[in-house]
Amino acid sequence: MLLRRRAGFKYWYLGRFSEKEEDYYTYQARQNYLREQACIKKEQEELRQQLEEALFKERREKELERQQKEAALAEVERLNFSLRSSPRMVSEPRARLRS
Repeated sequence: MLLRRRAGFKYWYLGRFSEKEEDYYTYQARQNYLREQACIKKEQEELRQQLEEALFKERREKELERQQKEAALAEVERLNFSLRSSPRMVSEPRARLRS
């Protein structure tokens, strides 16, 4: 009976050891999973930030281009107005040359 109890204890102890080992591997697997998820999250955040920067840069370039076009159109309007309001001295000598 004593041998049987000892044998049972031995099997219980070995079983308990393998449970601890299994718990350890489960814990390590969980830690590895959490590390992987943190890396994935970090990469996603970096990609999101790069995308936002690219979109901001594109919007800024488009806005600058629009402002330049508006400035050019305003300059054309200013020049057209100054041509309309100035005397037509340039065209009169041409008229004299033709006649």
